[in-house]
Amino acid sequence: MSDLKLLLKGCGFVFAPLFDFLRYCFDSYRVVSIVGGGGKTSLMIALKDTFVSCGYSVMLTTTTHLSKNVDYGVGRIISGMEAWVPASGESVLLVREEPLTGKFYAPDSIAMKRVGDACDKVIIEADGSKGLPLKYHNDSEPVVLDSFEVVVSVLGLDSLGAPIADVMHRYELYEKAYGASADRIADCSDLERIISDPNGSFRCAPDGAARFMFLNKADSLYEKDLRTIRGVIALARRLNCSIISIREGYAAMPIDRLIG
Repeated sequence: MSDLKLLLKGCGFVFAPLFDFLRYCFDSYRVVSIVGGGGKTSLMIALKDTFVSCGYSVMLTTTTHLSKNVDYGVGRIISGMEAWVPASGESVLLVREEPLTGKFYAPDSIAMKRVGDACDKVIIEADGSKGLPLKYHNDSEPVVLDSFEVVVSVLGLDSLGAPIADVMHRYELYEKAYGASADRIADCSDLERIISDPNGSFRCAPDGAARFMFLNKADSLYEKDLRTIRGVIALARRLNCSIISIREGYAAMPIDRLIG
């Protein structure tokens, strides 16, 4: 839908370039964690680029695992055993490598603290979703630490209109909780359940940690019908979510949140 931005503006949303939006949301925090589905790694890289352009040294890491088949755009990939002092605007990926797998794994806690303490900013991917836009957690997920100042949860709007089984990691747990069959077509009510459910978006978020809910892949709404788009807008206003497109580099947030 070509007039999506006009519709959002008419419903009380403020637009910003993604760089400005991320700086506005996170410049005052040092340790940012990202959980959920569709777009965690892309958001981590975008936030890293934002911090680096501001002159901060940045550590990327995970409490679960990351793909090796991604260009994280960092200066170095380290295990934490090396002697390393970050320079202004330098970024590093701290992980444990397993040569026989296609993944990076979480470093040990000592290395994470030592390298993290040396950096201005720390960004941690703390969840896995097998590349799917939606995530419903089991009892051991996400892997969120008490030191996390911010928990950012991400959902992919490209899930709307598709069978739940095709777009949600651990859909069988969601099916059990809500009686939703695997062939159910995902709509905004499913997104609202995931955001609000105790096993959903902010499960294990530390008390006192700031919470941000991002509905990613806004560019996928161009292909959705007006009813679906209005449902997303109503959901974002009701639950104070931001609508973003990492691919197109913009964000929209309810003006109430900006004023607040």
